[in-house]
Amino acid sequence: MPKRKKRKKKVNSRIKRASDTWKEWIEATPKNIVELWKLFSKFIRLRDCLKTTGTIWRGKCVTCGRVYRFNDLHAGHFIPGRMNSILFNEQAVHIQCFRCNVVLGGNWPLYYRFMQSLYGQEIIEDLIDTSFLKMNFEEKWVNQAFEYYSWAVDFMRENQQLIESDTSKIATG
Repeated sequence: MPKRKKRKKKVNSRIKRASDTWKEWIEATPKNIVELWKLFSKFIRLRDCLKTTGTIWRGKCVTCGRVYRFNDLHAGHFIPGRMNSILFNEQAVHIQCFRCNVVLGGNWPLYYRFMQSLYGQEIIEDLIDTSFLKMNFEEKWVNQAFEYYSWAVDFMRENQQLIESDTSKIATG
């Protein structure tokens, strides 16, 4: 019996493409923007972990609904492609697992449903319209954003018990 050729999985090529795209973006993007993105990603993951599980240690993927550890979550864009006009838009970025964000290319149909239920169609349309704009990040804005997100990340970490107790009160009624 002849040997069958093994078919390469599409998943591997999508992961490789995503990895290459990330590396290209880092190389082509000013260092201060890359550093701000890393901080912004941490902010999004902390914010959404607190919203979905009430802790900073675990969060629920907005698309598949599974719970993952903080370090296993991504800050996934609703509109793919890292368009700089929505790169740091808090409404356009939420926590996703690796599978939904990378393997399933954002798991767009479920992300769309999530966005529609959270924000409504008008906000979705605004994000789509905004995504086509080109934006130049001025040094002053980058510094202010870095300062704000540094403060917000520190605040969430330092006050996690207070925040956790507030979210449990909300959850229990």
